[in-house]
Amino acid sequence: ETAPPYKMENIAKDALSIRCFTLDDFDLTVSDKIILKNLHVPVPKNETKRLQVLRQSEILDSFDIDETYDRYTHLAARLFKVPICLISLVDIDRQWFKSRVGLAGIETHRDSAFCAYTVLEETPDVFVVLDALDDPRFCSNPLVVGPPFIRFYAGAALYVEQVKIGSFCIIDSVPKSEFDLNMKMNLMDIGSIVANMISARRAKLLDIESDLARLSMSIVYSLKYPLKNLTDLRKNLSNTVELIASLCIE
Repeated sequence: ETAPPYKMENIAKDALSIRCFTLDDFDLTVSDKIILKNLHVPVPKNETKRLQVLRQSEILDSFDIDETYDRYTHLAARLFKVPICLISLVDIDRQWFKSRVGLAGIETHRDSAFCAYTVLEETPDVFVVLDALDDPRFCSNPLVVGPPFIRFYAGAALYVEQVKIGSFCIIDSVPKSEFDLNMKMNLMDIGSIVANMISARRAKLLDIESDLARLSMSIVYSLKYPLKNLTDLRKNLSNTVELIASLCIE
């Protein structure tokens, strides 16, 4: 069989059955929808897109050692003189902490998460609760009436791809009388640095996914026309091994 011109459109036609992991067509499962329906906190209108971006970042349950995140939570705890600072990522039924200061647990249920309100589209970029006991949304919250006895909360939304995937937040067991504009700007600035780190992580992963997809399509093409493209096949296999090796090193 004579091989057609070696163009990407030909490769794509021969590789329709090959799909690398992608979330371009991400959608909520029936189970996801049931979980969201049973939550006792508001859910953003763009929840599907928000979860898509969050999961593309592959940062949930990532226990890779990166002290950079911890530097910012420790910095904020000192700057704002609070006992607790968190990088909270709001998953479908939980908030998971990429970094935490002053809190032992690594996650809580979304129903008890102040950050569940921070990620709402209509919420200001910095969500502040000066005294949780005076707020009907939180006065009976288990994290308010029980450990860590939250009274004050301020969370800056973490924007990735223009959606809020979580919050960079500070917490105190003592209520505050104010949280002024300068304080909000400082919290937003630190949160923006963290959000940019997550955005860069996501972009790198998507680039790797694109490289793997392109290599897969090239290999399929070369396998279909082995006599014509044996050299290309050898080259593509070598590139694939190198790419996988680089991922393992990282």
